[in-house]
Amino acid sequence: MACSIGNYDYTFDWEFQMDGLNRVIVATSWMLMVKGTSYTNVQDLREKEADSGPLISETVIGVVHDHFLSFHLDMDIDGLANNSFVKVHLEKQSLPPGKSRRTSYLKVKKYVAKTEKDAHIKLSMYDPYKFHLVNPN
Repeated sequence: MACSIGNYDYTFDWEFQMDGLNRVIVATSWMLMVKGTSYTNVQDLREKEADSGPLISETVIGVVHDHFLSFHLDMDIDGLANNSFVKVHLEKQSLPPGKSRRTSYLKVKKYVAKTEKDAHIKLSMYDPYKFHLVNPN
């Protein structure tokens, strides 16, 4: 699927795999959002760059911003019953001293939501999760 929103063109590539995994890849092409400035070189800008954005040409700053996308998926697999939402997380596990030259390792932990509130997600780039919708049927 492709759509245009403002100065961006988004593509959504859906992949439905034989094992039931659904994957979506979102990509964008765009025209750079800029604003004018009185600065003509990087030395003039110095520490102010963090507040205003990178100088991309004389008197032109590239505006630094984020895009957030959200999806509403109705995943009633084989009806309403037996569907589970699972948060899959890599968690650090410590090893006892002297047992190995390693001090820790990562272990996959799965958390099955018992209620809708358990399925609430607070995303963080520094603490990634994968999400599975599971139906044993």
